[in-house]
Amino acid sequence: MFTRTYDRLSSVIDEYRECFTKQQMKNETNDIVYNKNYKLLYNSTNDRFITILLHVDGIGLSNNNKESLWLLSCSIIELPPAIRIRRQNNLVLSMWISNEQPNIYLWLTQCIQQLSNLKEKGFPLRQGGRIKLKVYGVIADCPAMSLILNHISHVGNALNFSSDSVKAQRLQTNIRGRLGISILDQILDIPLPKGIIADYLHVTLLRHAKTVCLYIYKKFMKPKDRFILNEKMAAQRFPHFFQRTIRKLDEKGHKASEMRNLFLYCLLPMVRNLLKSDQAAHLGLFVTGIRLLHGRCVFGEKTSDYAHSLLSAFYRDHEKFYEHKQNYVLHLHIHFSELYRNHGSLCNINTFSQEDKIGAVSINKHGSRFWGDQIAFYLNVCIAHGGIHSILFVIVAAS
Repeated sequence: MFTRTYDRLSSVIDEYRECFTKQQMKNETNDIVYNKNYKLLYNSTNDRFITILLHVDGIGLSNNNKESLWLLSCSIIELPPAIRIRRQNNLVLSMWISNEQPNIYLWLTQCIQQLSNLKEKGFPLRQGGRIKLKVYGVIADCPAMSLILNHISHVGNALNFSSDSVKAQRLQTNIRGRLGISILDQILDIPLPKGIIADYLHVTLLRHAKTVCLYIYKKFMKPKDRFILNEKMAAQRFPHFFQRTIRKLDEKGHKASEMRNLFLYCLLPMVRNLLKSDQAAHLGLFVTGIRLLHGRCVFGEKTSDYAHSLLSAFYRDHEKFYEHKQNYVLHLHIHFSELYRNHGSLCNINTFSQEDKIGAVSINKHGSRFWGDQIAFYLNVCIAHGGIHSILFVIVAAS
């Protein structure tokens, strides 16, 4: 699979690698390859390699039973962001279908061993030679991250992450949130916890941003204000590349892309005249902090520091505005500035493409039995067809 994928994308990978190593392209999007952790990884070896970012997630297959699909997939970091996120460029490494949450060691031991062999020996190229594989890190939502890292939550010092994991494994008990050694320890090139990437799609868009928006809508606004806001949201138009419009907050089932468009671009202008000044100002701390971390380095190397100051102020006064909403996902926002420095902008370190992939894989079923066999069969068909038709990608370098 890696040989076929690299053969299809090698020209794009080589061209993008030359761009970011020689700084021939302006770093408008603050991609992973321009930041601290990837630079350390790139400078650590002279071997030819590609780097993958792991993603693990689960999705329910039916509303009538508890059967669910779990995927371990990966994306290639040396691809430009616009090409990296395409569905055909996200590779499925392993799949688990069951009525229960997966046993990580039962599910992934063989897959991790195969990745370890690829890291050691590399995979063959069709034109001859071999290329090494490096594993950058893992990105997932909180429940999936707890499974893959073998922990409940990290409540200790980051410096004690490894020692706490070893101690928990030896004593078979909980040590500051650690339950034991993660199965990823044997393959990650950036050691834990530096290889952990919190997913802002789940942490911010689907959790805390949605919570804040609904709290403002239901608690701060009068019925007349809600009607005005609904009218503004219904009339809002976006360019075609935004893909989704926004829906009223009292509707259910908001998608992450809808929340992104609402939270980053529409919310503050629409509610600033409907809220008290201190309420609007406190909301502005949150929105502006995430906006700074979402795109290019507006203030250069100080961008993450300014964003951290805004999010820290939002965190400090949070209880004054939102009752009983102080939780784990709120705390995770304090670490976003560190993610920005180590891995790049939030627009490049999220799981939009992986969520699209798992959704596309999960629909390949019919009837009410043997879903695992059906999904695996159709996935193999898609992989086989993907290798037949070559797709030409072009990088447009900024002068």
